[in-house]
Amino acid sequence: MRPKAVAIGASNTFGGDIFVVSPVYTQVLEELFRPFSKLVSRRGGELFLDLRNPGYELEDGNCVINSGVPGDTTYDMMARFEEDVLQWSPEYAIIQAGTNDIGAALEAMREPEAVSPGRREPEQIDAVQLYRSVIRDAGSQNSTLRLAAAQITENLLDMSRRAASRGIIPVVCTIPPYGNALEDYLADKSQPKAEQEKLAEGKRLISITNSLIVANCGREPLTRVADIHSALASRETGLMQPRYSHGDLVHLSGPGHIMVATVLANAITGMPCRIQTPEHTYLVS
Repeated sequence: MRPKAVAIGASNTFGGDIFVVSPVYTQVLEELFRPFSKLVSRRGGELFLDLRNPGYELEDGNCVINSGVPGDTTYDMMARFEEDVLQWSPEYAIIQAGTNDIGAALEAMREPEAVSPGRREPEQIDAVQLYRSVIRDAGSQNSTLRLAAAQITENLLDMSRRAASRGIIPVVCTIPPYGNALEDYLADKSQPKAEQEKLAEGKRLISITNSLIVANCGREPLTRVADIHSALASRETGLMQPRYSHGDLVHLSGPGHIMVATVLANAITGMPCRIQTPEHTYLVS
């Protein structure tokens, strides 16, 4: 059976085995789109998923395929896009990427002569060195950020165009905001100033990149943009709302995954989507 969607991404797509998060957004989408789900209804032109039964567990399935690999940047995803997305021939290719590129670009900016960090897996591409070459000729900090943002966007466009050329509808996500823990970190005078400045620049880089994603990916043929950043962020701080954050700088909580799934379901179907849990109502229209 042809899958409804394949989601490619990093740890926020891979989900719960690392951070004990449940459910993962792909599991929520699986329930929304699998045939004959008893929890899903369409009423008044709205797609509705009822998760108020506390005994019900969402699971992986064959309708929405999870192709998340922790630590991946867009460079890694481009390298495995054929095998992990296109060969499935899904209706939709969800591209939820960019957070690790932000980190790699910041490393490249801060340590232009340093050896790249050894946190990646052996098979993963050294994105720090690649971003170092991208920003090498930048004349100012602003141009450095814009060059990095343009490269992240270009990598996302590469994947979306490859999907569209096969008749697969790309759904490109904006990059999630930093977690609300950043506020405390930046206010903590015991933390290294250089690290605080780097993370403040990261917040700016996310904003610049998301503007480019909306402007450029949104006008590509077939391509849809799922603005998960706006749905997750606090209007006051621009950081992730506490309920959606796992408690660190970049990872989603269970409610964060449900919010992402709500945004994606709206982008895919074009219908208002409401997900009801015992604690909260998630609505994107």
